[in-house]
Amino acid sequence: MATAIDEGTSVEATGLALFKAAQDRGISLQSMRADGQGAPSATPPKDDTEATERAEGSMPSPLAGSDLSPTASQYH
Repeated sequence: MATAIDEGTSVEATGLALFKAAQDRGISLQSMRADGQGAPSATPPKDDTEATERAEGSMPSPLAGSDLSPTASQYH
C-alpha cells in the first residue's frame, strides 16, 4: 500500500503488479506453502488464570469501576 501511495496508483493495480512479478519469478502460493514451516500450537501455562477466566466467560468488564461504566442514574 505504501508503494501505491508513493507512486499515486491504486492499491489494486500495485497488488496486481506485485502478483505478476511473483509469477514471473516462479513464486506461487503452493511453493510458499511447501517451503513454509508449521508453527507450534500455543498452549497457555496451567497456572494462567486469565486464560481460564476468558474460557469460562467470567472476566470482569474492562469498564467496571471506571468513570466510563454506565450507572442507572445516567439513564434517567
